[in-house]
Amino acid sequence: QHMLLFLTLTVKSAALLETLLHVFPAATAAAKAALGRQLGGALSRIPPADLAIALTDAFQRMPEGAVPLATRLLAICSEKALVSSALVAGVLQLPHAVLFEAKLIMPLLPHLSTEQAVSVLPSVVALPTPSLKS
Repeated sequence: QHMLLFLTLTVKSAALLETLLHVFPAATAAAKAALGRQLGGALSRIPPADLAIALTDAFQRMPEGAVPLATRLLAICSEKALVSSALVAGVLQLPHAVLFEAKLIMPLLPHLSTEQAVSVLPSVVALPTPSLKS
């Protein structure tokens, strides 16, 4: 119940998504699964401009254990057509290690311009094969 309330509040303040990224590593497996099921509804109600700012800011300061949630957030944005050019630009500005070692770029590949895709292609191809399949 608390999680649903918190996700409802993210609609009013998308910056709360950063808090999710910080508590995610310590969450139980059941809490992580429940969060994964509920995220789509909350994200679809956040204006794309606010979502882009909140996510790119949060990704710059996320703890290492939050990478699965960050990747899931971007995958949901991609699935629900919530990817804006501001979100793509913000994610592409992340440090190389965050962007590629964490595979954050993968859910956004269909939303890149030709120029952006060409610039990230060498790093994507250099990822280990299991990374490309996941």
